[in-house]
Amino acid sequence: MSESMTLTLDLDEVEKILTLRAEREEKARREARIQELNTNILAAQEELRELLGGEERKRSKNVSAAVHFLVERNGDQITIEVKGRPETHEVIDVAAIRENMTKAAYGYTDKHIGPRDVVGNKGGSLMNRLRAAMAA
Repeated sequence: MSESMTLTLDLDEVEKILTLRAEREEKARREARIQELNTNILAAQEELRELLGGEERKRSKNVSAAVHFLVERNGDQITIEVKGRPETHEVIDVAAIRENMTKAAYGYTDKHIGPRDVVGNKGGSLMNRLRAAMAA
């Protein structure tokens, strides 16, 4: 083998080594930048917590306790009851519900649970149950 050929092979190896070194340095720069950005994000989150009064924003509390409706269709009538409260048992004609389901649902919940602005959208939950019973 001639001396120029040996020199060429050595130059190719040096070039590969330099390329690998440059790739490693670039990877290290990217990782350092990512770490810097993560640190900035954490600092911004901490500052936001302090501005909000020391706590993160949380979901608001429920307006009222959960209510489960028992709804059953018996021919031309639908029976409604709040689970665990037999004194709320009521029978409503299907025709009245077909005429105005919203009025029937909110009338029942206003009477047995409380007004909408106090207890939340319990009438909407009852309407879903009534709709399912009507379809069955």
